Amino acid sequence: MKQILAAAMLAVIASIAGCGGGGSSAPPPPDVKVVAGDSSATVTWTGDPSVQYWVWVGQGSNIGTQNCSSAPYCKIYTNVTSPIIVTGLTNGTTYSVTVNGRHNGGPGGSGSPSIAFVPRLAGSTWTVGNPLSLDNLLGLGYTSATTAGVSELVAVGANGATFSTEDVTTWTPGTSGTTANLHAVQYRNSLFVAVGDSGTILTSPDAITWTPRTSPTTNALTALAGSGSGQVIAVGLKGTMLVSTNSTDWSTVDSGTTNDLYGI
Repeated sequence: MKQILAAAMLAVIASIAGCGGGGSSAPPPPDVKVVAGDSSATVTWTGDPSVQYWVWVGQGSNIGTQNCSSAPYCKIYTNVTSPIIVTGLTNGTTYSVTVNGRHNGGPGGSGSPSIAFVPRLAGSTWTVGNPLSLDNLLGLGYTSATTAGVSELVAVGANGATFSTEDVTTWTPGTSGTTANLHAVQYRNSLFVAVGDSGTILTSPDAITWTPRTSPTTNALTALAGSGSGQVIAVGLKGTMLVSTNSTDWSTVDSGTTNDLYGI
């Protein structure tokens, strides 16, 4: 029975990988990237709107469209767009991924070069990187998908320092336009929001170019929190509390205290 099921699966995989109705195959994206996570991985690429992409994930270091079905674990995501988060993986196990494409439901083209990765328990392994700046870094923010469809991590710090990365190893400096210390950053309402000394509030769609926003306070802002509905709250020294529903326009809220606030 197991042999019959395995043969049936192979037949189905071969069918969906190589057959189509009236369409044509498409070349794979040239820039597939994989970032391993905790029991997961995020796969990204630059997509062509006319192409339907399939993502193939399997156990082993060299998974392709032709051998995925014979791997101990094989999962195929059909007609997807970047980014895609693969979940349910086993930490410490080697997987690999390939992406192929087709036009109008046609046969799948060749897969992109196989990329191996190993999901690991978050925080279990650390690598010392090169310092990004001589300035202290004071705040960190993350989003699983910007409007450009990529996951991004942003760091802010003293003297207006800002840095961003899509892979946690290569960091790009931003232009904040301020020398104020920046203490916190979050992604809300399709914008990165950073706050800091002297009531500084900055926003950016890409963490590279930042725009100053009118702030109703000159007190230092130390922390940010946001809700799923788009509301953002900033707190700071002397009981300062600000609120925004779009990350660009801010108003004060009575916190009921004059004590310094450092978290929310």
